[in-house]
Amino acid sequence: MDIKHLNCFLQVAEHQNFTKAARLLSITQSAVSYQISALEKELGFKLFARTPHVVRFTAQGRHFYYGIRDMMGFYANLVRQAQELEAGTTGELSIGILGHAGGDFLPRLLRGFRERHPQISLNVSQFDMVGLNSALEAGDIDVGLTLAISFGHRPDFETRRIQCEPLSLLVAEDHPLAGKAEPSFADLQGYPIVDVAREGAAPAKVFIAKACARLGFAPNVVQWVNDFDTLFLLVEAGVGLAVLPRYRAETHGNTRLKVTNLGGEDSAVDVILAWKREVVNPALPLLLEELDRMGLVG
Repeated sequence: MDIKHLNCFLQVAEHQNFTKAARLLSITQSAVSYQISALEKELGFKLFARTPHVVRFTAQGRHFYYGIRDMMGFYANLVRQAQELEAGTTGELSIGILGHAGGDFLPRLLRGFRERHPQISLNVSQFDMVGLNSALEAGDIDVGLTLAISFGHRPDFETRRIQCEPLSLLVAEDHPLAGKAEPSFADLQGYPIVDVAREGAAPAKVFIAKACARLGFAPNVVQWVNDFDTLFLLVEAGVGLAVLPRYRAETHGNTRLKVTNLGGEDSAVDVILAWKREVVNPALPLLLEELDRMGLVG
C-alpha cells in the first residue's frame, strides 16, 4: 500500500474536498482523484460518495479513516524517533568505567552532557579490567573509560586519550619505602612485589616489567593474587609492595597502608575512551564533543 495514497486519503477525508486536498499536497486535483481511485481499487471498496459539490464518507471509508489516522500518526512518530536516533539527539548511551580512573572529570562530563542532550539517557556501569574489556567486546556497552595499559592495542577499536592517571606505590606503614617522598621505579629494585594475576591485567604487568627493564632489572614478583582485597592484605602483612593506579590504591581503606605517587619516568598512565570501530552509537560523537568542550580529548 502506497504511503502517498494514504496521505492523500487523509487530506481528502479531513477536508471533505478534493480541491483543498490537492492544494495542500501541492498536486493537481486529477492527481488526487487518481490516487483515491487507486487506493479504492486496492482496498476493494469505495471510500467516498462523490457528487459535483460534496464529498462524503461511505460507511467503509469512515471506518477506514479512523483506523488509518491513528496508524499514520504512529508511523509519523516512529519515523521521527528513528530520525532522532540517527542524529543522536535521543536514545541512550551505555558507558563502562574502570573504577574511578580519570578522577573527578566524569561527573562534570555527565552533567554537561545531560544539560545539552536531555533526551539521551546515559547508563553508567562500573567494571574491573576484565569485565570492562569483555563488555566492550560483547557490545554490552557503547564506550569504555579505562587505562591504556589495561586495554592494550586492539585494531578493531577506536580510542581517545583523556588525561593521565598517576601510578602509586602501596606499602605497609613500616616498609623501608613508606617514608620516601617520591619513589620511582628505580627504588623497587630488590624489593618483593605482589600483583594481581587475572588475565585482563596482563598489559599492566607488561608495562611495569618494561619500566623496570629500562632501568636494568626485572620486578621481583613473589606472589600473584586473584583480587585486590587479598593484595591489600598481603601488602599489610609485609609480603611485598604493590604498584597500582592511584584510584585503585586509594580503595584499600586501611590506615596501616601508605599510598605515595611514583615520580620519574613511567610514573603515570593514560586514561582513554574506547569503542568498537564497526558499531558506533550516534550519541557517541556528542559525548566526544562534550569532552572537547572540557579540553579532555587528546
